[in-house]
Amino acid sequence: WGVPFVLLSGGGLRPFLALRGWHRYTLVPVALQAAGGLLVSAVVKRHGGVSMGLCTVAGITVSAFVDMMTTKQPPSTRQVCAAALCALSVAIHQQDIGQRSFAKQIGQHEVGPG
Repeated sequence: WGVPFVLLSGGGLRPFLALRGWHRYTLVPVALQAAGGLLVSAVVKRHGGVSMGLCTVAGITVSAFVDMMTTKQPPSTRQVCAAALCALSVAIHQQDIGQRSFAKQIGQHEVGPG
């Protein structure tokens, strides 16, 4: 999606203009975003969308922790409430999956080939 912007900014004619203003530290967030995108696509491919949601929650938690450590300020009430809701939703989801798996196992053992 960035190619049209590079071309419109003159980067297609003069490639050095496409990276004007970039530094080593500018590439860090870009590389992390790219790696994160690859990890998310691998998780979705193997485990589905629910796992992607759980990974997103984990990523938000890590981001909030890093933000807290760099700003030296405790999380806001809104962030704490959001984290509590995320933890509650994960706990409820895990409990529901366990009950479904258990019900399937019981059903399979009760009904045998006849």
